[in-house]
Amino acid sequence: MAEGTHYFTVYERSALGLSIALFSLLATFGNFLLWVSILCNRSLRRISNLFIFNLSVTDMIVGVWNMPITFVSVVANEWLLDDWACALSAFVDNTILFASVWTVAVCSFDRYYMLCRPHSYRSSMTKKKALIMIALVWVVSCCFTVIPLLQVKFAYYKYSSLSFSCGLNCDSESWGFVYCTVYTVFFVPIPLAFIIFCYVHIFRVSQKHGKKGTMTTSSSSGLSNKKDCKKQYRQKNNLRAALMILIIIGMMMSCLLPISILGMFSFIAQSDAIPFKVFVAFHWLLLFNNAVNPIVYGLVNPVFRKAYRNTLERFLVRIGCMSNTPVQKTLKNKRADQEMSKSTSSLDDVVTVQPGTKKKGKTVKSQLSVVSLISTHTTSVGSNSKSSTNVKMLNF
Repeated sequence: MAEGTHYFTVYERSALGLSIALFSLLATFGNFLLWVSILCNRSLRRISNLFIFNLSVTDMIVGVWNMPITFVSVVANEWLLDDWACALSAFVDNTILFASVWTVAVCSFDRYYMLCRPHSYRSSMTKKKALIMIALVWVVSCCFTVIPLLQVKFAYYKYSSLSFSCGLNCDSESWGFVYCTVYTVFFVPIPLAFIIFCYVHIFRVSQKHGKKGTMTTSSSSGLSNKKDCKKQYRQKNNLRAALMILIIIGMMMSCLLPISILGMFSFIAQSDAIPFKVFVAFHWLLLFNNAVNPIVYGLVNPVFRKAYRNTLERFLVRIGCMSNTPVQKTLKNKRADQEMSKSTSSLDDVVTVQPGTKKKGKTVKSQLSVVSLISTHTTSVGSNSKSSTNVKMLNF
């Protein structure tokens, strides 16, 4: 299984191993931070962010599955497991890559539908339909990548020393050529054309809304102006989210297209004319794209950036590494409000007790307990005016 062990020196393999270890840590931490931010912030729990969450799942699997296996192969300079493990690893890698490309295509369709048809989007695009679309992405991806897992003659998975991982190999004759051609067409050109179609329409709609916004700001006033401002604000947020997806698409395609073109050229030409270090560089660029996607979310979208900051501050406050932060102040305010509500509830319970009981001693004790509760309540509020009004409201 050790093929081409003379390709890289020890120092080169050390640099490759260190870089892929950093990519793995960055992808794992960044995508986990994204998951926590989406699940803990109501502003991010939207239908459109389900597709971003699914894209983050693919990046996370690459960080915890593909990158560690590649790291071991780089260190050992060979594939250490058997052929079945190689086929399974390649099946997972190709399925994730296929699903990530089509998830980006579905994200672009979601933005197109949201911006170009906003009235029908709210009624037609539901959470159930979004989950069905995500499930279809995974099913279609598995249908394309499961055939080489069966180890048929025309398509199979095999270890490649150029990428230190197992990949797809096709026979250049008959069914192998047909399968690889169909696989490549559905892998890059079709989703790329679909993405371009969606964003051309998004660009046209954004230009129209920009012209309408300048006209309405100069002519309208009053309530209509407020409604137009709300629409423009929503439109800007949607355009910002579409810009974030566009940047992710641009980065993914810039990292994916070179290695796909090289792989298709080497398959058609059946030659090793491409320098192996160029192939490795483009493969590492694709792995780097999976690690940097969560950072792009935070840099482009201020909502994600704020959610990242709040999540990190809460974590640091919980472990005691940070103090006097806005998050800690909000936690203290919540605790103070809870104590306030408890004290007021206990105060109400005592006030409802009728002082006209049979024994005078009990009435005196109840009055004393009420006075003590009033004093604690006034000290917790911290203002003399509020405490005086609270005392006046109590009638013994």
